[in-house]
This record gives sequence, C-alpha cells and structure tokens, in this order.
Amino acid sequence: MCRFTVNDVDAIVQANEVERLVTWYNPLSQSDLLIPGEDDITTWRSHSISEKQYRELARLAWDICPELAVFLPDRLISSSVLAETVP
Repeated sequence: MCRFTVNDVDAIVQANEVERLVTWYNPLSQSDLLIPGEDDITTWRSHSISEKQYRELARLAWDICPELAVFLPDRLISSSVLAETVP
C-alpha cells in the first residue's frame, strides 16, 4: 500500500521548484534577500526519503500523470532510484 497521496506528490514537486527559484533568486543566501518562509521549505525538504518511498512516489506519480512522472528523475536528482523506477 502506498503511503503517499496526490497531495504529497504535489507538495514534493512544488517544494523542489520553490527551492530552485530561491536558489536562482539568492544564490549566495544573502540575508537581505531572504524570502519569508524560506526556512520552512528548507526544513521540510531536509527530511530524508528512503529508496522504497521514492519508488512509491514514482509509481503514484505515474498513475496520476505519466507526463509528470518522466520528469521526476530530472527534478529530484537526489534519488537514483527514481531514474530506475520511472519507465
């Protein structure tokens, strides 16, 4: 049974995109350019996801939207399991 929901997939992808935008906006992490709530996203994203959870995430994403799932390995490069799991 998959423990991820559609909302989890959405939140993971959105948090990843926010992190990318923040890095682009403030690559040197200058304090005067910090965005309110930026630390919340960083803290949330710092929770580790196991290989099994990445597989579940990839399968659920594929069920929801294959067009999204094929890009997960590119967007979430921290997991080699995604590249192996997504067809």
